[in-house]
Amino acid sequence: MARKAEMKQDSVGSEINTEVIRRWRRWSIKGNDSLPHHVYHFDRSVCTSPIFVWDSEGIAPSTMAASMEDSIQVSLVRPDPSDSALKPIHLFHPIFTYPIFGEEERIFGYQGLDINIRFAAHDCRPHVAINYEKKFPKVGDVRPTDCTKILKEYMPPVAFENTYDSTVTQDFSARSWTPPGEVIHTYKRNGRTFEVWSGSLSDTNVRFLLDQIQIFVLLFIEGGQMLVLDDPEWTLNRWQVYFIYEKTQVPDQPNVSPYVLAGYATTYRCYKMTIPASRPTKSGLESFPDVEVIDPTLQDCRLRVSQVLVLPPFQANGHGSELFRIIYKRVMNDNSICELTVEDPSEEFDKLRDSHDWKVLEPVFRAANITINTSAVASQTRYDKFPKKKLLDLPKLEKMRKEHKISPRQFYRALELYFLSQIPYSRRAAGGASLTKLLVRKHRSSDPVDVKYYWLRNLIKNRIWLQNSDKLVNVPRDEVVEKVSDSTRAQEDEYEGYLLNFAAKAAGDLNGAGLVVGSSAGGAARKRKIIDDDDDDEGAVSDASKKARSAR
Repeated sequence: MARKAEMKQDSVGSEINTEVIRRWRRWSIKGNDSLPHHVYHFDRSVCTSPIFVWDSEGIAPSTMAASMEDSIQVSLVRPDPSDSALKPIHLFHPIFTYPIFGEEERIFGYQGLDINIRFAAHDCRPHVAINYEKKFPKVGDVRPTDCTKILKEYMPPVAFENTYDSTVTQDFSARSWTPPGEVIHTYKRNGRTFEVWSGSLSDTNVRFLLDQIQIFVLLFIEGGQMLVLDDPEWTLNRWQVYFIYEKTQVPDQPNVSPYVLAGYATTYRCYKMTIPASRPTKSGLESFPDVEVIDPTLQDCRLRVSQVLVLPPFQANGHGSELFRIIYKRVMNDNSICELTVEDPSEEFDKLRDSHDWKVLEPVFRAANITINTSAVASQTRYDKFPKKKLLDLPKLEKMRKEHKISPRQFYRALELYFLSQIPYSRRAAGGASLTKLLVRKHRSSDPVDVKYYWLRNLIKNRIWLQNSDKLVNVPRDEVVEKVSDSTRAQEDEYEGYLLNFAAKAAGDLNGAGLVVGSSAGGAARKRKIIDDDDDDEGAVSDASKKARSAR
């Protein structure tokens, strides 16, 4: 049974050398068939690579390490009306497992590993079932990964009870069950009815439901973090949760609920400090004011979107956009909220948000005839400082931004997109226009379209540089110019992709995912080179924001 150990790489990627191999420990034990099992294990003081195993059946090391993306299956279940047995109505796999099982997303010690995480479709009661074909026996301090122990850190205790099937199938209150909070919106998609329910985290029922499904954040949002649900009530009261439920048609049976969870979002209020107007001081001593009870929900604030998650079976149907529209509408109707921001948005969420803000702001820009004032800077040949105040009517734009409660970064991205849409396609880089010619002539060109395009690209450069000046302060000037130029071109490519999709949508040439049919959007599909800071509030991260990352 002697087998030669293959050379592997340790956790930091360096090749195992002869000296390390000599330090391995080896055990030999007798199996039932009297053939030796060999376990090669690294001394932990030397390196931390995986364990090598060969047993009497000749199982290779790779077959005893399970890929978690393939091994985990998530399902939404409810009783089958015909026989009341639990049946999955939606099956899907996680996108990310590294927050739970490590960067390699593999665990040692199993063959044929199957982890089934089930949720009751309506109240999301969870259950974890772990099965496998073969499990490596403990040898010394070498043992298979304890999957149950790991998952217990991320799921409530009820998920590991053995009475799950009977509890769910015999829940005769399911028919009358409704999601926590209050229903605030109803809409249809492809003939199916969806409801949005909303409530504060200070509501016990809202908090209980969210606690059941928080593992979704780790499985489907890159870099997502679970919320802390045991904070003081005044802090929890700052959080609002929005649940999307599909309301299906089911037989009138007491243990079958028509509700199926489709997704959810969380938001919280960030206090906005307002400095009161100064007043003349009075002579003599003043008494302390009466104690005032402060309600966090009534204080001036910014509303920050923390997480937005649509479950895989419901994606590419506009549910995320619908949810963001609802949140924005509530912001506009709440006089205590001055601005809507998003915590660390992903590229996918940026697309959703940019599309929403374009629909809001494009008609406003057009009606107000917003344009780049190139004539105000036509006579100058050199600029010691970028003439943004001359190019744009900043007081008018700032008033417009505040009226629509959109963050500065997001507002000016929408403005840049609008300016680009006003330049004919053939005169833009994506349409074949020469950037070299543009850079040589600059604002001195005799063509007003070229001049406007030149200043637009410089407005983008200026915004990117200002948002990243702290990162670029110690970078050599030549590198700064190169980085900002590359990011500007990437930003312009992204805008071109938006304009292509907006035009296709207007022509009815989009598929269900909101993508152009039969096109990859050309250069606009290029991945963004981000030195641009995605966070809305430059340098401002509240304590609450550190507890949860936005749903990407």
